[in-house]
Amino acid sequence: MTKKEYYEKYGKYEIKRKEGKLLCTPHKYYSPEELDGYKINAFPFQYNVSSDCYRELLVSYIPIIPLLEKQVRFKDADYILYTHGYARCDDLTDLVCNNLREIANHRKEGAEIIVVGKSANAKYILNGEINNITFVGDHYAEYLGKRFGFPEIKEQYVVYDDYLKQLNVWPVDGCNNKCGFCRRSYMHIRYESQKYTFIKQQLDWYQENEPEKMEHISLRAENLTEYGIDLYGKPMLHRIISLINSYQAVKKITIDIGMCIGEITPEILDSLCNAKKIVSIGLNIETGSNRLLKLIGKKHTCQQVINVFTKLRDANPNIAIESTIMIGLPTETI
Repeated sequence: MTKKEYYEKYGKYEIKRKEGKLLCTPHKYYSPEELDGYKINAFPFQYNVSSDCYRELLVSYIPIIPLLEKQVRFKDADYILYTHGYARCDDLTDLVCNNLREIANHRKEGAEIIVVGKSANAKYILNGEINNITFVGDHYAEYLGKRFGFPEIKEQYVVYDDYLKQLNVWPVDGCNNKCGFCRRSYMHIRYESQKYTFIKQQLDWYQENEPEKMEHISLRAENLTEYGIDLYGKPMLHRIISLINSYQAVKKITIDIGMCIGEITPEILDSLCNAKKIVSIGLNIETGSNRLLKLIGKKHTCQQVINVFTKLRDANPNIAIESTIMIGLPTETI
């Protein structure tokens, strides 16, 4: 498939979840004789991908659909792709490692296992136990594209979701914190921001070509407040918020995830207050005790919560502020 054919079939900027859902389970396997190229089986990958996080699904998985349209059966595969939701709510390290041992025991002789996404953390547990296995924790769409003859395939960080009817913007991946309750405390996940100019280029394209898809923008990441530290030496989320708010086509902005209250700088808070298009924001309090906040590794205090909530409410009385409260933290009594 040429680059032109790829873009014509899958769209340069839009990625369809509906099409991806249909391909979560292969509807046909090819015989080795029918394929001139690589002999790939991705059933262990596609079976588990629906349990992976929203970001992994849209940013990395759906772009590689062209690679998965022609597969062979497990017993005929030279390459076996695997992923797992791994640690969305529970630490499933043992399950992932046992899955990989099972695959290794039943694969064709010489077949390579390629483990992608968060489940690549199994590398640190297996520690060389399985031979001919490759772990690709991040940028796996780009890695697989280059390796199997689809160089146009890359991660997408500005993605229109045709199911939820919103344009998702992921300006940063990862988090430098290791809060005591989070998977970050035991997983290796690279932290990386996307350049401001790159995000602007993507949004400019939508403004010019498909402005109707900009009406609802969902700004999201694991930790938005750290955006730009690796690129500019300081948090620069306020620039992204102001940029999104500046587009005429944007009618509403939601920030459902990724705001660390203790890392909200005066510049970020000002941009949140000035962006009147923000209709909802998630700010996780976690607990109303400074002692417990310190115990679990959060950076904010109760007074900071009050200050941020008050300023947001004063600036935008109609904004919906969502939060989470954890009950039963260590040392906490009923």
